[in-house]
Amino acid sequence: MSTKKKRKPVKRKKPATPATFAVGDQVRVKYGTADPDFPDIPLGGWAGTVTDVSDDGKSHLYLIEWNQFTLDHMPPIFRKRCDRDGLELEESWLGEEDLESDVGDRVPL
Repeated sequence: MSTKKKRKPVKRKKPATPATFAVGDQVRVKYGTADPDFPDIPLGGWAGTVTDVSDDGKSHLYLIEWNQFTLDHMPPIFRKRCDRDGLELEESWLGEEDLESDVGDRVPL
């Protein structure tokens, strides 16, 4: 007979608020936001499309596929670091607090 106690499955808590953005929404990174992997590289003004929405139990996370303009204007050092570290340069996961709707009235990068 086993003496191990049965554990209840851990339930992931959902954030209290619904996601602000949905898959397919056009978003822009708020100015003052740094890349999570490279804190010395600012992402403010970068724009793209939400391709996935997730949550970490506290807030929503969004996978952003960068638009062609953003890809064409990325700093060369960012490209080198992504290549060096095996990271995708075409997309990034960012938190909801780092994003705003891209309504097209802002000056790019």
